[in-house]
Amino acid sequence: MERDTVVKEVVEALKIFSRDIRTQIDEMGSQLRAEIQDTANQLRAEIQETTNQLRTEIQETANQLRAEMQETANQLRAEMQETANQLRAEMQETANQLRAEMQETANQLRAEMQETANQLRAEMQETANQLRAEMQETANQLRAEMQQFRAEVNERFDRLEQKFAGLRVELTETQETVHFLASKTIQHEKKLHHLAKQLESIR
Repeated sequence: MERDTVVKEVVEALKIFSRDIRTQIDEMGSQLRAEIQDTANQLRAEIQETTNQLRTEIQETANQLRAEMQETANQLRAEMQETANQLRAEMQETANQLRAEMQETANQLRAEMQETANQLRAEMQETANQLRAEMQETANQLRAEMQQFRAEVNERFDRLEQKFAGLRVELTETQETVHFLASKTIQHEKKLHHLAKQLESIR
């Protein structure tokens, strides 16, 4: 009789211990899930914030580039308009002078006008070539800056992707550990149940 009481107490203690183990495992699993979820939510918020910041920076850069290009274009138009007005004034003055002296110096004026026209064409061509070269240099510089900016953005996204990959590995390992502990607990419960049956049959 005393032996049966001891066996029952041992079985009961083992059952209580098994329940405590399962409760601790469940609490640990819930805590790990909550911590992983909080970390994932935090990373999502950081990714969203970084993405919004990058979009804002890209938009600001694009707007700044558009404003600079528009300002350069307006400045070039103003300079060209000023040059054209100056040339018109000079041509008008020359034309008035030519009309006054046309009869006496027609041949000389034609030669001078031709020479002046050729010189103006050369200067305008040189100015146009210089402006094209400056615009091309500016465009190349802008392309290089945009390329560098894209590389920095890609590098940031790569680092975020690596963080996510590490979290996935940790989550997988945690789930495997929880499953292993749960399976071991079930096995212990089965053994205890079997032991209890054997004790009852012996009694």
